[in-house]
Amino acid sequence: MKKYKIQQSPFVVPTTGGKLIEEHWGNSTGNSNVSIAHMVAPPDWSEPHQTPEFDEFTYIISGKNNLK
Repeated sequence: MKKYKIQQSPFVVPTTGGKLIEEHWGNSTGNSNVSIAHMVAPPDWSEPHQTPEFDEFTYIISGKNNLK
C-alpha cells in the first residue's frame, strides 16, 4: 500500500491581479483545515493581512517577503 499521493493536477484557485495559485492539498482535496499551495505573483504584488479559517504555510523560493 502506498503511503503517499502524487498530486498531478492541483486545483487552480481563481485570483485577480496577475497571480497564480495552485492548491496541492487543502479544501480541494477534502481537507479544509490546511492549505498547501504554490503561488506565483507579480514583482510588486501585495495584499492586506488575512485571518484564514485554516492553517496556511508560506515558503519563498525566489523573491522576498515584505512583512512588517
